[in-house]
Amino acid sequence: MTKNEIKTNLYELTDTFLDGTFEVSREDQETVVLNHLASDSIQAIEFVLLIESEFEIELNDEDINEEFFSNFDYMAGLVLEQLNSRNQRGSDGT
Repeated sequence: MTKNEIKTNLYELTDTFLDGTFEVSREDQETVVLNHLASDSIQAIEFVLLIESEFEIELNDEDINEEFFSNFDYMAGLVLEQLNSRNQRGSDGT
């Protein structure tokens, strides 16, 4: 899975999570959408858990920070890192 594919999946996931309240796929709306998610701590936690479930990963607590909720590109990069790490562990037999 590429970073752009992950980003597209994150847009769709966010759109579903927010019941279509925002036009997530517009880059000029990213900050508004992510600020909205981060403004409610319970909603932010639920969103992170949804991402982890969707991609079957576990994000590091230290990565869930202000930058995480600043743009989808950063978020997609973290997901990709975790997917690559998981795949690497799997190919090592661990």
